[in-house]
Amino acid sequence: MGVRIIAPERPGYGLSSPRRGRLIDYPDDVLQLADALGLERFAAVGVSGGGPAALAAAYRLPQRLTAVGLVSAIGPLYLKDVSRDMVTPNRIILGIMGRRAPALAGSALRLMLRLSMPAMLKHVENGTSPSHDLTPDTYALVALDQNEAVRRGGQGVAYDLRNLWQPWGFDLAAITAPVHVWHGEANNLMPVTLARYVTEHLPNCRATFYPGEGHIEPLLRRPQEVLHALVDEDVKQSIS
Repeated sequence: MGVRIIAPERPGYGLSSPRRGRLIDYPDDVLQLADALGLERFAAVGVSGGGPAALAAAYRLPQRLTAVGLVSAIGPLYLKDVSRDMVTPNRIILGIMGRRAPALAGSALRLMLRLSMPAMLKHVENGTSPSHDLTPDTYALVALDQNEAVRRGGQGVAYDLRNLWQPWGFDLAAITAPVHVWHGEANNLMPVTLARYVTEHLPNCRATFYPGEGHIEPLLRRPQEVLHALVDEDVKQSIS
């Protein structure tokens, strides 16, 4: 497709250093990266916890972003009863602990991943997958990605939770870039109520919700669709 995909590690994840600022400050990192790579115009895709970061970039960098894609993305956690439809571990970590003690929530999630990692890596070594939704190759990527995410501890999770439990610092209605949303209605990690709230407050949004699909299916089943939608937006703007 001629698409160049750049996947920076957000603050506190992988090898990226943590930051204490607000969500609205994160686009400064995006801008520096884009300038360093000579990217005048680009689209942003936010998957899961990366959704708010992509929206913040769209708000702060309207002249640089061509479009935004949100795949199974999280929304504001301060909305009423938002954690009700979450699976129990997420309800405890993102809901109860995330609101009152973000750093503790980050450490708890890191511990959970570390404890489960030996079993996950065993599947990787054997070329198997414990999930019927994930092929062995895909499961291997997921396992290694999760292990890498907490390399520096739970600081990335803590940073996200501090921001998700307070106003984001920008108005969704002020985002002018086209936003495409893909979300499963059976998502019990990032409930569909979060996605619906975000889509209802964006002025230029096209959302598709999939009955019976959970958190990972929209990304696994439609990567080409996501890329095509963002490329098409770039083409439209180039022509106009």
